[in-house]
Amino acid sequence: MTNLSDRNGRAFEYIVFDEIEQNLANDSVQITPRTIQAQSNDRQKYLNLPLIMQQNYALAARRVRQWLIEQLSENEQIRSLDRLSDDDAKRGDVTDIRITTNGREINLSINTITKR
Repeated sequence: MTNLSDRNGRAFEYIVFDEIEQNLANDSVQITPRTIQAQSNDRQKYLNLPLIMQQNYALAARRVRQWLIEQLSENEQIRSLDRLSDDDAKRGDVTDIRITTNGREINLSINTITKR
């Protein structure tokens, strides 16, 4: 993965996670320590993107949140949020964001597409 691709991917993971956390999580949702660290590390990557990319990523993140809302049943509550590491991908789990509810796990693999 190139540095630009890596930066963009991590920035997108950051804003998707942030959108879910800010709008769907409550105070009882567990956020893993590695996720707190990843969010801290990747916030600046997002803020360093050109404004139009930030806007496009934020719009896409809202669409992911809306899709997630549609996937959750009425009684399903988010219990934990986790951003997996690249080491997990090397071991075969390509999940970027794992959402654990009181009934299941929802795994998101986040990708960006850059026009050239």
